[in-house]
Amino acid sequence: MAQATRPNQISAWKQEFLANSASVFEGCDESKKEKPVDTEVLYSKIGKLEMERDRPAARFLKKSLKKISL
Repeated sequence: MAQATRPNQISAWKQEFLANSASVFEGCDESKKEKPVDTEVLYSKIGKLEMERDRPAARFLKKSLKKISL
């Protein structure tokens, strides 16, 4: 059985939200700082993903070439 939320509780939540909502939009210094990125790791990951993506195509080409040569 579902319980209904009372209007008093909703009013209290609304008042609390309105009182504290400005803090959501205040910037935090830590969140604005960007972490250093290791580009070599990213490039190696991209290369690995490209190889994985191209692997099915290479298998298809090998099978096709075998069929043609027979």
